[in-house]
Amino acid sequence: MRSKGIGKQLLNFVLNGEESINEQNPRAVGFYEYMGVETYKRTDLDEEGNTYPLLYMNLK
Repeated sequence: MRSKGIGKQLLNFVLNGEESINEQNPRAVGFYEYMGVETYKRTDLDEEGNTYPLLYMNLK
């Protein structure tokens, strides 16, 4: 179902301005960037203190 616009529709429906993405998931990061979401902050730890770097992104 790729390239049919479904992801963009879902993103617009559920994204309320901000999203935190695991930086170690390049497919997710690439998808959000492709959809026009940009990184405004990066942390070395996730919200639970684990060593998973997070990118905080929001719609442009």
